[in-house]
Amino acid sequence: MNTTPSDFDAEVTVTLDVLPKRTTPPTPASLLALMNMAFSIPPQSTFELETTCSLPIDTKLLSLKPHQHDFGKGIDAWVVGGAHDGKLIYTTDEWEDPPVATFDPPLELKAGDQLRWVCRWQN
Repeated sequence: MNTTPSDFDAEVTVTLDVLPKRTTPPTPASLLALMNMAFSIPPQSTFELETTCSLPIDTKLLSLKPHQHDFGKGIDAWVVGGAHDGKLIYTTDEWEDPPVATFDPPLELKAGDQLRWVCRWQN
């Protein structure tokens, strides 16, 4: 984008890499967003919100990254039910640039297993 009143020449280079031919079709991936925005934090107080969501389908969890704003004080997440019941799969006290949790091999969860998370804030 040119935000100046003068013209200029620009050059764009695109490099594409070809993947080797697969013998099996790729597994589709998608984004799973878990949210609860129905809360209010009184001024000058701390607040902790716990939410549990059931997975509608069998899921292979590849990674997890939370999102909070600057009043956020941390997030913890667990699996509820199934083979990984009670397993803590994420914890952080960072709001600005929380680490990404990656699961290699993917964390295999079944339909009906749940993800429970607790978010903490200081208003």
